[in-house]
Amino acid sequence: MTTTLNNETLIQSIHSLLDKGHHKNEIEHNLVATGYEPTSVREKLHELIKMRAEKKRLQGLTFIAIGAIICLLSFGLTITSSFAQDYFHLVLIGLTSVGILLVFAGLVMIF
Repeated sequence: MTTTLNNETLIQSIHSLLDKGHHKNEIEHNLVATGYEPTSVREKLHELIKMRAEKKRLQGLTFIAIGAIICLLSFGLTITSSFAQDYFHLVLIGLTSVGILLVFAGLVMIF
């Protein structure tokens, strides 16, 4: 039971230090100095960093998909001219710009 409690406090400590913007080596050094076992600190830190990167990657892919759908919608509407001619530039330039911005925002999140 104390191991589980110890792991939970270790994970909470890593989360709080990562949220404060501390570097990986600094977090590891601080937690080992606090009394946690070095191997468990390294394992949990690596695991949490990997989880955060995966979450960010998933958000980026979602932005890319939404942007691509908006670009495709803009293309389809422009080709079929299924709207009043007054809105041609809005659809052609506006929707395409929004789609491209979302795609680039997703790429920034991933890389």
